[in-house]
Amino acid sequence: MRKLQKASDAWVTARRDAGKTAVVIPVYAAPHIDPAELRAALNATVLEYLAQGIAPHHLLLSVDGAAPAAAPAETIGREHGVPWICTGINRGKLAAVRHGVAALQEREIWERLAVVDQDGDHFANDL
Repeated sequence: MRKLQKASDAWVTARRDAGKTAVVIPVYAAPHIDPAELRAALNATVLEYLAQGIAPHHLLLSVDGAAPAAAPAETIGREHGVPWICTGINRGKLAAVRHGVAALQEREIWERLAVVDQDGDHFANDL
């Protein structure tokens, strides 16, 4: 019984602390990528973080280069209330991360920051 109680306490703490965590999701798609596939992968990633208690305004979709990633990111952002930014020029993942972190710093709403991939390589419950 005691072990179950500790696991429950850890879950409650993790859910409470999720409100102090911001997540940058760099988004990129090569020109040959199907926008519907990108949208599906990005949607699954965003839903996973929302399910872990990350508030929509604590997530940020940072698009590196406009086409073809901007439209799916904007759609997902609007559907889930997640902010998104777009560099317009493809400068690489690090540029998308830098722009995303800078945008989140302006809001000063978080104590911890995570950067994750758009395709679900990192699991939300690992935070």
